[in-house]
Amino acid sequence: MKIKNFQEKQKISPENKIMRAQLQALLITDGSVIPQGNQISFANTSKELIERFCNLIHVVYGYRIPRSRIGFGKGTKQILYIVQFRSKHICKDLISDMNYNTTEHATIPKYWFEFRNNEISGIIRNLFDADGGCSLRVAWLKRKKCFEIKKSIFLACKNPNLRKEYRKLLRKINITTGESSDKITITSKEMIQKFLDIVDFSKNVMIGYDSNHWQGMEKRYLLRRIIESYSIPRGQIQRFETKKEIYDLLA
Repeated sequence: MKIKNFQEKQKISPENKIMRAQLQALLITDGSVIPQGNQISFANTSKELIERFCNLIHVVYGYRIPRSRIGFGKGTKQILYIVQFRSKHICKDLISDMNYNTTEHATIPKYWFEFRNNEISGIIRNLFDADGGCSLRVAWLKRKKCFEIKKSIFLACKNPNLRKEYRKLLRKINITTGESSDKITITSKEMIQKFLDIVDFSKNVMIGYDSNHWQGMEKRYLLRRIIESYSIPRGQIQRFETKKEIYDLLA
């Protein structure tokens, strides 16, 4: 598809540089680029993120993606929204500083680390909105023979080099993380609170159907429930006899 309302030699303004970084954050999580075909696509179960992706393309490059380029695919349990278009210039510019071939080989652009902390927080928010989430679950401790509440924030990522760079970016805003089975994790009360204070999840970004208890809930709402759960005494949790009783308390 030929783009008629975009000037090939148009340069990105300093004001739009941060939005370009946010766009790259979405691309590096749930996006795809085929350089040989100048094809750019982004797929997500969140309509909110699809609209954000389209808006960022418009703001940064002056190109308004037609509604006809937004389609639907088959997710495991949810509708999967897909945006797909072609542009040689936009494709080339977006991946020029990402070492991008596929997400398995992509790297974070170095200029991301040059932004102010509040701007880096916005980039990180896009990463977590697309490929991250939070977990509030009840676990049975065999040794103690009682229940315990497990809490974490995570960012899924199979690329070990990207995980390393994500963690470095989070340290830039003083959030320390761990790694667990292809994920970056935030598990301490202090760091979870700090994530809420300076990053947070965006409004209207929902938890997917891979969560048995929290599907359809806003990620930001569950994050606040995690913080509130710290006020529940451990002894109270250990007196419950079923997981359902505890999940009812947490809801």
